Amino acid sequence: MLIKNFKQLATTSLRRSVLLIAEAGLQAIDTRAVIEEKVKLEQDILNVSGQQFDLKKFRRIFFVGIGKAALNSAQALEKILGQRITQGIALDIKKGKLKYIESLAGDHPFPSQRNVAVADKIKKMLGGLKKNDLVITAISGGGSALLCSLPKATCQEETLITNLLFERGANIEEINILRKHISDLKGGGLAKLAYPATIVSLIFSDTPGCGLDTVASGPTVFDTTTIVDARKIIKKYSLPKLDLFETPKDQKYFKNVHNFLLLCNMDALRAMFAKATELGFKAKVCGNCLSGEAREVGRHLARLSKVGEAIIGGGETIVRIKGTGKGGRNQEVVLGAIEHLPPQTVIISIASDGKDNTDAAGAIADDLSPKKARRLKLDPKKFLVNNDSYHFFEKTRDLIFTGPTGTNVSDLMIVLRK
Repeated sequence: MLIKNFKQLATTSLRRSVLLIAEAGLQAIDTRAVIEEKVKLEQDILNVSGQQFDLKKFRRIFFVGIGKAALNSAQALEKILGQRITQGIALDIKKGKLKYIESLAGDHPFPSQRNVAVADKIKKMLGGLKKNDLVITAISGGGSALLCSLPKATCQEETLITNLLFERGANIEEINILRKHISDLKGGGLAKLAYPATIVSLIFSDTPGCGLDTVASGPTVFDTTTIVDARKIIKKYSLPKLDLFETPKDQKYFKNVHNFLLLCNMDALRAMFAKATELGFKAKVCGNCLSGEAREVGRHLARLSKVGEAIIGGGETIVRIKGTGKGGRNQEVVLGAIEHLPPQTVIISIASDGKDNTDAAGAIADDLSPKKARRLKLDPKKFLVNNDSYHFFEKTRDLIFTGPTGTNVSDLMIVLRK
């Protein structure tokens, strides 16, 4: 079980069912299993999702992994390619054992100087590559903060700007547009750096709609946004003045780039749909790009539920920070729903990477939760006002714990009604 406190949380048959559905979603997005399924090596032919690459054509093979799936990706690719790998760097939030690739840890959600140091190592490794070199990248959620290379700004400035954007309710697309235009590696910058080498980019999407260009701010993907778009965001959210520059627009840098979507939110939703159906519920997927204010999304999901149905969704909400409490968007989704759940209904919202801005992955609540709160003398509304969902669910013992999952495909949400 990936949900470590499954037994503690499964206090009713309905809770057990929703936890089993969430577990199925988490099991379906295992990074190593997905790479082993979709990346095959037969003699000298590397097959990636049906596209073939003749390794005899390449003099050297490099690896760059960025994000919360970087370490697991590196481990899987070492198993496939072994000593064919010339050199590599896996930049994750944690370090692990690797033989041919260097495992390095950075800071998230805000960048630090050690993130910059690793980015410099990546730039040094990929500088001066030739046409007969191959770069395999694994790009996943968390990579925007981890891959910190800012020619005209500092980590502290990016942290300040990101904090302001979060506090003022900017969505991830807006945040990443700005990140692209203050970095020389995002928004296609990594592709430009590695040019004219061939790039095979394995992408694990954590963004609503499973887009490629927003994952880790799209280091290997052509950027359709411009400085003008970045300036509009600065104006919209009243941000301090920033030195911006344009992302690569010459198509030559992307001619030999092959981007593959290996995993996204829909993979988890399909697995959860199948499990809900197996358990006897009429399953409905309400979308993989749920967005908006977390508490409002929670209320909306609660009101969608009908008897005998499983409402399944994914995406990424936002939290407008007005209080001084502790929590994450998934916990706030559930707290927002708690007083709107019909009888015999349960809701879960969980971060697929296992870290909902805290050590918890998310939370669970049912129609009995308001009674439990009253018994404990807790007022959900007061905790919402203070953005203190973590301490509310800590007291009700409804936090969900998985630990880091080694993958990231955005958030998973389920409502069951008996």
